[in-house]
Amino acid sequence: MTGIDLAPGAISAAAARGTPSGRNVRFVVDDILASALPGRSFRGAIDVGCFQTLPPRTRAEYAQGLARVLRPGGVLILFWVGREESGSWGPPHRLSVGEVVEPLESRFVVDRIEHRPRAVRLTAQVKRSNRPLAALSGYTARLVRRVGRQPPPR
Repeated sequence: MTGIDLAPGAISAAAARGTPSGRNVRFVVDDILASALPGRSFRGAIDVGCFQTLPPRTRAEYAQGLARVLRPGGVLILFWVGREESGSWGPPHRLSVGEVVEPLESRFVVDRIEHRPRAVRLTAQVKRSNRPLAALSGYTARLVRRVGRQPPPR
């Protein structure tokens, strides 16, 4: 397994937390928009908070960079905070399903999207937890890297 982040501090913090027992995990500072990782080297990827922070003009570059490092048929699991989240706490970018799918669909097939409604109050304890963004209303998507080009529109 490989964990990547653009921020060296995030990589240092992840490495300091350690890894699950028996897992060989490496942590790498890398930018998926201009990745130095070898092409077609991963069977899957999980994105928690990267895509939704990108400016709209760079989202197609993200799709291109991720498709380059994933093998054809590789799976992307993507989490984001949805527009339905009405609380003031959390990321400023709260994307619609369309804003997520549009830049990705030329390189990925959308297999499944699930809405996660917020089920808890945003207390100080929740905000300090290990996974505070998971408490917010949002989506989880499973996308599969296309083997060939996207079919032409009808």
